Amino acid sequence: YVRIFNKVYEAILNKKEILLKKSAEITYMMTKTLIAGGNIHDIILKLYKILNKSVFFLNNKLEIVEKIENSEESNINISDYKNVIFEHDSKLIMKINQNECYDDIKVKEINFGEDKVFKYVIIELRKNINNYLAIIEPNMISESEKLLDSTALCNVATAIKLQKLKELAIIETKEKLKYDFFDDLINEAYTSLDIMEKRAATLGLNFMFWNIIFIFDIDNFEQYYKENFHKGEHYFQEIKMKIKDNIIEQLERYRDNIGFFIP
Repeated sequence: YVRIFNKVYEAILNKKEILLKKSAEITYMMTKTLIAGGNIHDIILKLYKILNKSVFFLNNKLEIVEKIENSEESNINISDYKNVIFEHDSKLIMKINQNECYDDIKVKEINFGEDKVFKYVIIELRKNINNYLAIIEPNMISESEKLLDSTALCNVATAIKLQKLKELAIIETKEKLKYDFFDDLINEAYTSLDIMEKRAATLGLNFMFWNIIFIFDIDNFEQYYKENFHKGEHYFQEIKMKIKDNIIEQLERYRDNIGFFIP
């Protein structure tokens, strides 16, 4: 019995060791990709090569941003499963391997008939769903391979989250600099036009041609800013970005019905 038990215990430890090594390898590869200036596509490609499974990177509306598919799975239509994915309390979705993931990243799965599983993680930025990362996993694979898939999804999702946060910080900084620039320009709070031209060039603004600036003012936003100042600058930049995206979306939607009157 002791010999049998030792053999079983040894096999379990070997599987754990292999999983840990593979997990460390995945983390190293993703970190190396990010340091080398890799983008989301590079990260997705790495995941595809590691797992040899179809990989999908979706936005918060479950629209495909990036995908790399195996030829036998090219007929899968993600939109057919939108309702199931959006209904987080659905019985078809169950959390798995949570102990192998992180507190804010959980692996979930949906059965694609009898032979395939849609395994995915939700990538959240500042408590908002930003993206979904998913793979198509065959049903008939070993538990250790399933565990490896889940671990890989968690590690890659973390890498993508770090990349997204870096991109978001850059965008927010640019938006803040542009806001300060136009605020100084409108209020004539500058000492030299030459300095303003240099600031404009740095921000990628071309003042060699006419520019029309639209100002959308929000009632009582200054008071709201004072009351929520403790939440930090990024909180307000996020609000401004959402308002901007909403305005652009509405202008695009109703562009044929918009008229401008300049007194």
